[in-house]
Amino acid sequence: MRTFNVNDTPMNSKTLCLILLLLFTFNLEFTFSQITLSTSTIPQVNDVLMYNDFEYAGASEDYSIQGEDMTWSLSQFIFTGMSEEAYLDIQNFDLKDTFPDANMLLTFGPFEAAAIGSENAIEIIGTGPVEAQGFLGDESSNRLEDPFVLRQVPFTYEDKIESDFAIQFAFDAALIPGLDSIELPIPGATLDSLRFTNVIYRQEEAIGWGKLDLMGNNFDVLQLQIVDSTATIIEAGLGVLGQVIWFDASAFLGEDGGGFGENSAMTTYKFVTEDDKESLLEFTENSITDTLGQEIGIQITGRMSANISSNTVEQNSVSVSLMPVPAYDKLHLIGENIELFSQYQIIGNNGEVITAAPLNYSQKNAIPIMHLHSGLYYLKLISADRITTLKFTKQ
Repeated sequence: MRTFNVNDTPMNSKTLCLILLLLFTFNLEFTFSQITLSTSTIPQVNDVLMYNDFEYAGASEDYSIQGEDMTWSLSQFIFTGMSEEAYLDIQNFDLKDTFPDANMLLTFGPFEAAAIGSENAIEIIGTGPVEAQGFLGDESSNRLEDPFVLRQVPFTYEDKIESDFAIQFAFDAALIPGLDSIELPIPGATLDSLRFTNVIYRQEEAIGWGKLDLMGNNFDVLQLQIVDSTATIIEAGLGVLGQVIWFDASAFLGEDGGGFGENSAMTTYKFVTEDDKESLLEFTENSITDTLGQEIGIQITGRMSANISSNTVEQNSVSVSLMPVPAYDKLHLIGENIELFSQYQIIGNNGEVITAAPLNYSQKNAIPIMHLHSGLYYLKLISADRITTLKFTKQ
């Protein structure tokens, strides 16, 4: 009997082309199923991104699980307020003289930062005077040795960015009550000043992609994990024979630094789309440690794009508008299914919650605003599983 070996038969050219085409199509579909952040996700000068802050009633595993072609389902939000992320024109601020090459002013942690914003990236190049941020003594701005990359595109699954910088400031020890009673390690020495060095490190990595089910609405998203850490080094300047000599402050302040400064680590999980500047959703885990690196506690906070919150309500067949515009003494809610909302908040332009109360539908959906000063406000309508945020002007 003759044996048959497939290797003895040449493959038909049409069959080969079909196989190659199928492989190419499969690879193309797999490649484009992932999310790549585009230039449209980079905030530009004068952009202000609005968010609704929340507490999350679910488990951390709901949002931290990672991988490819994932599905996340998130809905247990307790909304607490509103916040903003501003990218201001530095030409309107004093820092423009110190950083003439910068075009953007933003807030980064406790620092007022000068940045260069372009189509593909935002890079911090310096920070404002320490005194302006609540510290004592040092009035100088700080130019970073290397730019600190805050955002960068294109960015896709398994991409990673790492950046760090250090800021140092010192102030007169006499400005802190009680330090004059501390026993110094050198006889005859005096405590002249304290010097703080903050080392800030950030790592951003795309750890997952897939579909996000957000309160019943589906989005194609890229999952980012951002680790921010701050290490604080405290030194004491001792006056010895007319000179200042720097020592590790733990030598006499104690291993905990006498309560001055803490090391901290913060992990943020973001869900972002390929075209939006705002994150759809963010969960932040703050780990507070002492100067020995021992954990003091963990705080979890979160925020959701105010735009997405509004869109989510519309997609669930709820349409709301306000009358009159501008308003003087009352706001009237007009629309379909507005009875789904059980409470409301009035929020100032600075993010402060001014009024929080249940909605009273027996009063023709009227919300009193007589107590407000003239200006721009946000009205947040809240139900068990959804919110919407609307702007209004008080006359």
